[in-house]
Parts: sequence; structure tokens; C-alpha cells
Amino acid sequence: MAVVLATTSTAQAQTTATDIVNIHNAARSAVGVPALSWDDNLAAYAQGYANQRAGDCALRHSDRNNYQYGENLSWNPSVQAWTAASSVDQCLSKSKFD
Repeated sequence: MAVVLATTSTAQAQTTATDIVNIHNAARSAVGVPALSWDDNLAAYAQGYANQRAGDCALRHSDRNNYQYGENLSWNPSVQAWTAASSVDQCLSKSKFD
């Protein structure tokens, strides 16, 4: 299993792949699910789609006819600069692990 976070924002600080995986794995560990590892193919797919959306910032899932990966899309107008941690936190705030 792998995870990636792609963003179209240039306002945020750079986050490394290791940072992203560690943040996700800390959250996963807290609820007793297995750790993830970085996947370069998934990262390339996500970045390509983020690049497509950069012009319009539309929150649309990628092509469902070529749907290879799960996606979580989110937007919060009160967040000025997204980080990997804030993205994971927002995703987890919507999740129920019970």
C-alpha cells in the first residue's frame, strides 16, 4: 500500500516524501493499521493530476475510467497554507475508525 500527497499550492513549505509518509504512518499507527511506503509511480500519477488542476483548482476526482488509486479531495477556505500534517489532520477529522 502506498500514499502520496500532491498539491498545487506554491505558498507552503517544501515537504519531503519521508515527511509525508511519516505523518501518515503516525496517524495510521494510532488506529492500529499497517504502515505505508512511498510509491514513485503513485507520486507521478498524483503530481500529473495536480498539474492538470493547477489552472482551475477544481476539486474533481481524476478520470474514473482510468481510476487506479483512491483519492481524498479537500478544501478549507480558512487554511492559508496547506502542509502534509494539516491535510492528514483534515482527512482524519472526517474518518471514523470505530
